[in-house]
Amino acid sequence: MRSLEQQIAIAESMGLKLCQHALTDLWGHTVDGVKWETFPDYLTDLNAVRAVVKTLTSKQREEYILRLCSGNGWRSAELNIEDAIFAESAPPEQRVEQILKTLKLWKP
Repeated sequence: MRSLEQQIAIAESMGLKLCQHALTDLWGHTVDGVKWETFPDYLTDLNAVRAVVKTLTSKQREEYILRLCSGNGWRSAELNIEDAIFAESAPPEQRVEQILKTLKLWKP
């Protein structure tokens, strides 16, 4: 997926309704259909990615951590604290890809 496609997919998974601002090439969302603001840069902003991870169910979060660890060549026999620590050290763009795969929103 291209960067913008990833950004849009993550934002939509967060319940944001995306629209393109009439005066710029920026993508964002409306708040209560009135105020327009850009959505976070999920591919570079760790705080934005953490907010997305917090919305995952515990089962989704476990799958996300497993995907993140195995996708980077790290995988212990069972999910443990080392896996969680490893997942926390991953860069935002890797986290976004694994979140989208966990949510079945990733498009090759």
